[in-house]
Amino acid sequence: MMQQATALIALSMANYGAALGSSTRVDVANDYARMMAEIAAFGEDGAQIMITHGWLEQPPQAADRKELALNRYHKQKTATTL
Repeated sequence: MMQQATALIALSMANYGAALGSSTRVDVANDYARMMAEIAAFGEDGAQIMITHGWLEQPPQAADRKELALNRYHKQKTATTL
């Protein structure tokens, strides 16, 4: 159920973003921006609840290129000294 609520929050953010981009009225655009900020706070709360209960894991991260380069350099260096 929590995943569904989080998905609906993300969907509503996308809908408000589309409406914000297509609106030509400044007053309505301000309301959309305010509502997006409020919904983002709900989304953050939902994500924190899911993390606390272990329902949401950390997303995949990019590999550390510097560490990979150092490991490769050290492996090549030890292979040539043997």
